[in-house]
Amino acid sequence: MILLVTPARRGQECAAVIEQITTQPTQCASSCQEAAALLRAGEYTALVCDQLLLDAEPEQAEQLLPLLDRATLVFVNCAIHGAERIARQVRSALERRKGEEQRARVSAQRMLRSELSGTLTALLLSCDMALSTNGLPEPAEDKLRIVHELATQLSTQLGDEVSA
Repeated sequence: MILLVTPARRGQECAAVIEQITTQPTQCASSCQEAAALLRAGEYTALVCDQLLLDAEPEQAEQLLPLLDRATLVFVNCAIHGAERIARQVRSALERRKGEEQRARVSAQRMLRSELSGTLTALLLSCDMALSTNGLPEPAEDKLRIVHELATQLSTQLGDEVSA
């Protein structure tokens, strides 16, 4: 859901166009107090703030920032831009945010995979060395083989080519 905060009379019209272009439900608030109440009550993907409101009520507008959670903040000027342009700005901001989140997710997966790969290699090598020990009791050898198999399965699930 998107929240448009503007004192402009065309606010509802602009919200309707944003909703149409982004295909996300859009609400309109005419003041920072109303916006704060809506942000506390719901979850929003974007907070679209009219520059006019920011200029008129800077302290109150600043109090909205801690309430954003994961919402993308978009500044617009309803006085000089049409609803279609504002809606395109919002759509672009949401697409950028989506791309950033995807890149962050891929990066985190790579880092985790890299960290686990080293640990798995060490685990597999340790199991191989322990299994090559002469005179190892059979129950201990069986347990080490199970640990080795589990580590190999985990390596396969991670898509690593860990070899030991």
